[in-house]
Amino acid sequence: MDALEFAVNMELAGRKYYRQQAEANRDNPLHVIFSMLADDERAHADILKKHAEGQAYALTESQGYERAKDVFADLEDFRSEIKTLPTPADSYRLGLDIERKSIEFYEEMRKDARSEEEKALFDYLIGQEKEHHAIMEELVVLVDRAESWVESAEFGRREEY
Repeated sequence: MDALEFAVNMELAGRKYYRQQAEANRDNPLHVIFSMLADDERAHADILKKHAEGQAYALTESQGYERAKDVFADLEDFRSEIKTLPTPADSYRLGLDIERKSIEFYEEMRKDARSEEEKALFDYLIGQEKEHHAIMEELVVLVDRAESWVESAEFGRREEY
């Protein structure tokens, strides 16, 4: 299996993971975020396939991070009375790790790029995966804050959220 075929499979695995998370969150606003991430991963796989086959492709910027910020603005803190395995936080941290590994993988592929077109492709994918990483970081912060945030009007400075 060559690097491009591996990259396509990696993107499709990411899509599958985000589709599962979208289904698990069908009854809340996170469904929108995970669906958007799954769609982006599918688009990345299509771009990589076209590149491997020598076909033309367009590197269009995703509006995912902007859409996610709108969803985050409307979310309340997460609270769960029942501890399930794995927790939502565990799922979000796994997504964060997947995105970090994708960034590292595409940075390595960029180093071995044979043309300016390939470098542009990998720069695009690195940027896309960094946006996904930022979205997953926001989810982790939201979940962690609800579980660990202790505040008192009498003590400490509180950050805005």
